[in-house]
Amino acid sequence: MNLRSINKALYLSLVSASLITAGKALAMDISFNETQQGDMLSIAPTAQCDCHQIFLYKLTSKKSSQAGSSTSSQSGRFETTPNQVKTLSQLSFNLTDDTSYTMELTVTDIDGNTIATQKLSFP
Repeated sequence: MNLRSINKALYLSLVSASLITAGKALAMDISFNETQQGDMLSIAPTAQCDCHQIFLYKLTSKKSSQAGSSTSSQSGRFETTPNQVKTLSQLSFNLTDDTSYTMELTVTDIDGNTIATQKLSFP
C-alpha cells in the first residue's frame, strides 16, 4: 500500500471553528499531516490559532482488523502562538490490507467548550 492509495482513501480537511473570547473572534484550524516510510504511516495532528491561548486536546485512535480491534487515546494541554502551527502528537501505524484506522481529534478551551473536531478514517 503506498501513500498515493492512502491519500485516495483518506478524507483530510481543514476544520475551522470560531471562539469568542473577551469580545474577539478567534479562528482555530486543526488538521492531520501524514508521512510514509515503507509500510509505516505517521500521522501528526496539528492546530493553529490566531491567538495566544491555552487549549486542551484529546486524540482517540481505533484500529480494526480480522484479528480484533483496539482503541487508544491521549490528551494534553497546549499553548498557541498567533499564526504558528503546533504539532500536538504523532502516531505511527503499520499499513496492512485488512486493517482500518479511525482517529478523532477534539480541541477544547480550558472550560471544556469544544472549539474544533476533526476525524480521519482509512481506508
